[in-house]
Amino acid sequence: MEREIGSFFIEGYNFDTKTYDNKENTLLLVIDLQEKLMPAIYESEKIIKNSKTLLKVFEMYGIKKIATEQYPKGLGQSVSEIKENLYDEYIFSKTSFDAITDEVSSYLKENKITNVVITGAETHICVYQTVRRLLFEGYKVFVVEDAVSSFNEKQKLLGLKAISDMGASLVNTEMLMFDLASDAKDENFKEISKMVKNLRK
Repeated sequence: MEREIGSFFIEGYNFDTKTYDNKENTLLLVIDLQEKLMPAIYESEKIIKNSKTLLKVFEMYGIKKIATEQYPKGLGQSVSEIKENLYDEYIFSKTSFDAITDEVSSYLKENKITNVVITGAETHICVYQTVRRLLFEGYKVFVVEDAVSSFNEKQKLLGLKAISDMGASLVNTEMLMFDLASDAKDENFKEISKMVKNLRK
């Protein structure tokens, strides 16, 4: 008897080949990891490190990735770890807390994105409002719990609870990395294994 299981962050998982077939429908969205904001964020070094790692891993698997910046004139540009892994044309400025601006919305539609993986700040403000918008518009949303944060742990946890209650899936950095690799025979597994060891330090 077949039974339906929950959402995959990439559609079309093939249990025979242990690979994902529709990577082109998935996007990594990094929200507002900016120079002047990060010093005020709880565990900022960790979320920057994890976001940077995911940017690299998604690049390895040919998965699209973009970032946003909240009022960069005041909060500065994205931190160097993000800018080093994204071309400027894929970094969108905004003033709204919801990161799905007209530009970002057009990008999602033009690229036929159905699944959005989110990292960034702040969990209870911009991440929360972005998730709400995406869910309302019918996207599947996956929030990387160890790659999002707020100005303190309490606000982060409150944001994650609200996000989960709305229907988004909570994942973490290692889950995504190993799910993409799926098998120790994967061509990227050795590199991913090194990345994981680095994250665990």
